[in-house]
Amino acid sequence: MTMAYVAVDRQRARALRDDGRIEGPIAAHAVTPGLLRAHDLGAGDEDAEYTALAYAGVTALLTGSDPLRLVLAAELAAPPGGEDGFGRVELDGLGWTQVTALFADESGSADRVARARTLATGRDFDQVVDDVRIEALLDDSDLLWFAPTELDRLPEPAG
Repeated sequence: MTMAYVAVDRQRARALRDDGRIEGPIAAHAVTPGLLRAHDLGAGDEDAEYTALAYAGVTALLTGSDPLRLVLAAELAAPPGGEDGFGRVELDGLGWTQVTALFADESGSADRVARARTLATGRDFDQVVDDVRIEALLDDSDLLWFAPTELDRLPEPAG
C-alpha cells in the first residue's frame, strides 16, 4: 500500500465522508520515483512520506480558502508512478474508506497561513514552493495528525 496526500477544504472533506466517494481527477502528492530521485531518498524512507505531505500542504495553501490547511492521507492499492520531483499525481477517485488520517494546522497557525496565502496569490505551485518567505511561514505551522473520525473536531483558528 502507498499513501497519497490530498489537499482539500473542510467542505470537500465532509462531502467525501458523507457521500463515501468523490470522483477524479483529484490532485494529490505521493512518494513517486521522481520525488525519491529529486530528494535523494529511498522508497522506505520516512522523510519521503514527510516530503510528499509537505508538498500537499503547499497545495492546500493554493487550493483552499479555509483559514487552516487540511490534507487527507489516503491509502492507495497501487503505488503511483510519476517523474515529477514534487510527487504530483492524479487520482481517478477517492473513497472515504481509503482515508487513514487527517493533517491540519494547529489553531494558532491561522495568521501565518493567511500571510503565506497572500504571498502565494496569483502564483503557481512551482513559484510558491521556492519562495523562502512562504517556506518559513509554513515551517512554523506544523500539520498535526488527526484520525478521520475527528473531521468535525479539527482545530478552529485562534482568536
